[in-house]
Amino acid sequence: TSTAPVDEILLSIEAPSSLSESFLDQCENDIKQLRLMKTDILVSNGDLRSQTQILAKEMHLRARDVVSLVVHSTKKQRRDFPSWWNPKVVDDVCHIVTSKDAV
Repeated sequence: TSTAPVDEILLSIEAPSSLSESFLDQCENDIKQLRLMKTDILVSNGDLRSQTQILAKEMHLRARDVVSLVVHSTKKQRRDFPSWWNPKVVDDVCHIVTSKDAV
């Protein structure tokens, strides 16, 4: 059996030695869009954290109080906690959110 026809076919198919300009341009556009989305999310999260901090302060709530409020509210609505629920993480997040030095 001869491999000459297969070799000729393989030689006629050229693998690209570099990525196309249009592909790279699209990647750059996608990166810009993702950066904008990230900025929007960071701003939104910052606003929500600030609102939560103000509310906790006005209600004289500490981090543990916020955790208790969330747990009580969730149980009262007869909802189960998601499988990813971790009380230690919740406690840490509430502490960060209610801290005046939080970022």
